Amino acid sequence: MKFNWKKELNRWLPNEEVQVVESGKQEIEMTDFVIINYDLMHKKQDELRAIAPRLMVLDESHYIKNSGSKNKPVQRTVATINVARSTPKVIALSGTAISSRPKEFFNTLNLMRPNQFSSFWDFAQRYCDPYHDGFGWNFDGASNILELNERTRDLCIRRLKSEVLPELPPKTRTFIPVHLTRKERSPYDSAQDSWYQRIDSFYMDGAPLPKGIMLNMITDLRHICGQIKVNHAVDWVSEYHDQTGKPIVVFTHHRDVLARMAEKIEAKGMKVNTISGDTNSKSRQEIVDDFQANNIDVLICNTVAAKEGITLTAADTVLFIEREWVPTDEEQAEDRVYRIGQESQHVHAVYLSVAGTIDEHFDRVVAEKRAVVKAVLDGGNVEQRKGLVAELVKRLKQERGWEIK
Repeated sequence: MKFNWKKELNRWLPNEEVQVVESGKQEIEMTDFVIINYDLMHKKQDELRAIAPRLMVLDESHYIKNSGSKNKPVQRTVATINVARSTPKVIALSGTAISSRPKEFFNTLNLMRPNQFSSFWDFAQRYCDPYHDGFGWNFDGASNILELNERTRDLCIRRLKSEVLPELPPKTRTFIPVHLTRKERSPYDSAQDSWYQRIDSFYMDGAPLPKGIMLNMITDLRHICGQIKVNHAVDWVSEYHDQTGKPIVVFTHHRDVLARMAEKIEAKGMKVNTISGDTNSKSRQEIVDDFQANNIDVLICNTVAAKEGITLTAADTVLFIEREWVPTDEEQAEDRVYRIGQESQHVHAVYLSVAGTIDEHFDRVVAEKRAVVKAVLDGGNVEQRKGLVAELVKRLKQERGWEIK
């Protein structure tokens, strides 16, 4: 994203000096604009405060949601807030101010309006549907969301694309069921049976479930589904390319799924490239420019690595092979093609979903979490929800007849 910001600044303000900070060893210069990523803020906060910036823009401001311990995300949050508090003017930008629950909104609100949102405890008690689980307070829920929406209207300029960019085409989200043969679903059934037997054994012995076992099962089954869907995704992309001749963006979660997809697409004779967490910033921008110039037929991306800061409007369709834990991660990935410059009449987000597997649970639960985010930001109404993982676990336990605690 740093190099994309530099590209746009050079385009619109060609006479201004722009520095991109690429490492913690690089000195901050007295330029018109300094572009730095959140992960370097902890190392560079003193230098940034020393140059006394007059304006600070926090792009993708939801990255400052973490607080409470000394891990890396918290360090960058604290450092960013320290610099922001010493800067006269601050603008926070985010298409997804809340990833999945209201508690993630607090740091931004506290930064913008410290007098109104001074206490996380008070905020959580009012808006996070708190309950004590026997070990501590859980603030992963949502409550009084209409009131929260009303309280934030004077500090948030919330605009839908349809309101301010009427030239953009509508976006359609489609779920395509994948029906497997007995042989195709054999790896999934074997893994699921193995997990079920293991969990059943704990219930039979009266022993408590090991911490994280349900999450490990869901993660494993999701991964297997992704692996199984590769051949179906290749067939779908190949047919799409033959029928339309248009480029397409494909999103995966796991690296092995991305690699297998790229290998098989290339074997089909299509021009393919990939963006993952291993792709450095400069190469990433070169790949994006190549795609926009219609030199790539299929761009396969890791969803988390490519969900922000790039424009891929040469395509009007994205295909998801694997689901994500956070619904806004998927929406941001969809919007790589749903941006200014999109000339197509319609934008499509297509999800492959294996019938009779964990995919179907993801489809339902992610949709519910998406409704919570919409309710808080856009003032809708929705039932209170817990975390996505908790909902997945609950559904699986109900389906299996396991005791719910």
